[in-house]
Amino acid sequence: MGPEFDVCAIDLCPSSPSVLRCDFLTCSIETIEGVRRTTYLDEDGTCLPAIEALPRSGFDVAVVSLVLSYLPNATLRETMIDRARDCLVWSETSDPGKAGLLLVVERASISRAVRKGGRPGDGVLRGWVDAIEDRGFELISYDFIECGGSAHALAFQTTALKKPRNTRLLASMRTRKEEASGSMAVKGPA
Repeated sequence: MGPEFDVCAIDLCPSSPSVLRCDFLTCSIETIEGVRRTTYLDEDGTCLPAIEALPRSGFDVAVVSLVLSYLPNATLRETMIDRARDCLVWSETSDPGKAGLLLVVERASISRAVRKGGRPGDGVLRGWVDAIEDRGFELISYDFIECGGSAHALAFQTTALKKPRNTRLLASMRTRKEEASGSMAVKGPA
């Protein structure tokens, strides 16, 4: 029998009752044991599960799938990465068994610059990798997936935070559309 996983699937607007409603950008992240749950009423009056708080350093793996490019600006993308890092386990030693894993899957259209050899090439995606690594991660795997569509798949492990963080990399979390328009929107949550 293989390992068992305790999975906590969250989404801003879940389409399945097995997925918990959670606004990851505003949800409380606290030093608690396990996920603190609550409920909400959907438009039909059905009581559904939601997240009130997530545990700091409480997860081994976080998957951020097809969400970063839909956030309206670089500041929110960087906030989401910081919050994912806050939820992941990590160790200040070089023991890879103590590192958290961040999996990022994004649509291919965010960057067309892909270099052979397992690392993103120049362009928007390379900027995203630099910015994510500056937030306390190290890229350990990259793949360009083509299966009924195409996507970038990146795996990062947690590392010690760089002090001070390079604030110039914030612009690196822009999308190609923002880059083409010259947009430097850096507004955070209201």
